[in-house]
Amino acid sequence: MGVSGRQNSGDQDVDLNIIMNMKFDSVEDAMSFYLGYARSNGFCIRVTNLDYDNE
Repeated sequence: MGVSGRQNSGDQDVDLNIIMNMKFDSVEDAMSFYLGYARSNGFCIRVTNLDYDNE
């Protein structure tokens, strides 16, 4: 599962301090966590269902 983010205030590259490498039971669980985290920290995210460990 991959996560990317962009600060809501613009397109500048910034350190978003996104918590990574967490395990979730489903994409829905991951989206719920990250969307809430992003909303509370002022940025938007996109969660994708990519499993790089099993490619």
